[in-house]
Parts: sequence; structure tokens; C-alpha cells
Amino acid sequence: MKKLIFSGYYGQSNMGDDAFGIVAVWGAKKYWNSKASLLSSKGPINKKITINYELPKKQYFRGEFLFRTIKKLLISDMCILAGGSVLHTQHKMLTINGLIFLFAKIGLCKVGAIGVSIGPFKTEEDYIYIKKQLTKFKFLVLRDKKSYDIAVSMELPYKPILASDLAFLLPELHLSEKLQKSKNKILGISLCHYERYTDGNIKNEVRRESLILEVLQEVIKTLNVKLRFFIINGHNSLGDEEFIMKTIAKLSLSKKEYEVINYSPNTLSMLDKIVECDTVFTTRLHGAIFAAAMNIPSLLVEYHEKCSDYLDDIGLEDDWRIGDMEIPPLLIKEKILVLLEKKQQCFYPNREHLMVRSKNNFLKVEV
Repeated sequence: MKKLIFSGYYGQSNMGDDAFGIVAVWGAKKYWNSKASLLSSKGPINKKITINYELPKKQYFRGEFLFRTIKKLLISDMCILAGGSVLHTQHKMLTINGLIFLFAKIGLCKVGAIGVSIGPFKTEEDYIYIKKQLTKFKFLVLRDKKSYDIAVSMELPYKPILASDLAFLLPELHLSEKLQKSKNKILGISLCHYERYTDGNIKNEVRRESLILEVLQEVIKTLNVKLRFFIINGHNSLGDEEFIMKTIAKLSLSKKEYEVINYSPNTLSMLDKIVECDTVFTTRLHGAIFAAAMNIPSLLVEYHEKCSDYLDDIGLEDDWRIGDMEIPPLLIKEKILVLLEKKQQCFYPNREHLMVRSKNNFLKVEV
């Protein structure tokens, strides 16, 4: 049995990245018959799936994480980047990803990637750097068509593989979609900032968030629905909690009108809470992907081109796309009303296709 290690943004209190870790470990055993662990000190927890971490929870001397990373890369059969947007910028050498790229380049460790996206690149130098690193990978499995097209254009020494997000395998390992729905309508909500973290156009962030607030004000004014807010990213400085709590305060909600699902490393228990919703209104990309994986209708704010790429892949009809809050709040409220009152048949035209395609993350590669 081969010893594999998966690398990603695990341990950063983000439900999306946690899901990648769970699916990666589960998939390695199911499809590759391999023992796998996460190159992290912490991350998701699950009673059914044993997840081992290769780094200690606490450093006892400066540089211990990097020292242990080097050791694990040397003794493992392969290191695999699993899930997320990790291929868009240059990595400093004395980081986990920097070391992985270095070891792949000099042949000290076999490296591959599954369920990842490529770009967008801020500079031409970033593009050249990523392309050069990818030439040393053993395989590259992409989660969206646009990333796949970029990889093909790079003319790498192997054929890139088109799959889909690892989260689309969640129904196979967790049957939470069979949970009983509440008699009361529940609108799931996931909110996050963006531009302030990327040195982007803050005016656009303010515009977007003001319109989101208007939508929610219209919802509570006219619809009999409970608002369920999800803190998908629980990071201390980059997470969603502060923004969500300020939004709740501005809405002047009573305790009966809303609830907050705090971030938990028990990823599948949070997923169950999403499944209980009748529809989801979300800024976070993985708020929409989790909903789609479990066949819950959702409206996604396209604040980033990765959001648009995903909606293109899943084939969402234009009538259910709201852009970057580019249609009036009243119209968005009406869309939410329709989704709450009557579940749309085949809301995600390509859902089944993406679920099958997600298996390519494991079936189309050899480790």
C-alpha cells in the first residue's frame, strides 16, 4: 500500500478546504487502495474517516514545520495537491508549497494535483512560474473547464485531465441528502468580503454588500422564512463571522428569525445543515458548490471569475444568475421566493455530469 500525502489549505478553518481533505483521504482509500494523510497540523474531523496529520499541532522549535515537511516529502511515495486554487501565484521557497515545487523540480519527490484550478494570474511572471512548475508534475487534474483549457495551452509534457470540484463526491461518501426537511422554510446564507483582502476595488465591495443587505431586508419584510447564516470560513482575520454578525445586527432580527451555524472542523455536520435549507443565497463559491452537490437550489453572487467559471460548468440557466449583484434586489428576492415555494426540476442541468466527472480526480490517474 502506497503512502501518499495531500497538501492544500487545510487547517485554516475553512469548510471548503476541509471538504477537500476529507474527500482526498476517502478517495485515496476507495479508488487507489492507498493510505493517505494531510500535510497539515490540523483540519477536518470525521468519525467514519480516519484522518491523520503529518505536522504537529505546535512547533517546539522555529522551523519545525518546514523540517518535518522536508522529511515527509522524502519518505512518501507521492505528494498530491488536492483541491482549491493553489496554482495562480509564485510561492516563497520556505513555505510548504514552495518546498513541494522545489522537490518536484529536482526529483526528490513525485508530485501531482487533483481537483485544482489554475489562475487567474496577476502578472505574466506568475503564469511563467506556474507553467514551469507544472512541467515537473506527474499529473494534473483540473476542477473547471477554463482551468483545463489554460493547462492544455501550456503544452505540458503530459495530458491534463478534466474533472470537477472534489466536493461533488460528497454525496457518495455522505448521504445527508436523505435528511427530513423542516416544515418551516429555511434560507441558507453565506457571506464574505473579498476586495479588502486582495487590494481590489473597495468601492465595488461596498456596492455589492449594500445590495446584499437590501436583498435580505426585502426577504424578511415579505417572506415567511428563517435565515440560517453559515460561517464557512472561520479564520480569525480572514473569516466570515464579523461580517455576518454585523449584517444580522443591521437587519434587526429577532432570535426566532435567524440562526448562525458556526464554522466547525466536523465538515459533514455542517453539510447536513446546508442540506436542511430549502435554498441558499451565497457569496462564497463553496456555499454554492456544497448546495449543488447535495441538490439544493442556490443563487451565487459572481464576485470572482471562478464563480462564473463554476456556473458555466454546471450549466445554470441565465434566469438564475445574478452576476455580481447586477440585477435589482427586488428581482433577486423574487427569485428566492420562487425557489423557496417550489423546487425547480433540473435546477443544475450538469449536476449529474459533474458528479461523474469528479471521479476523474481518482480514476484517470495512477499514483
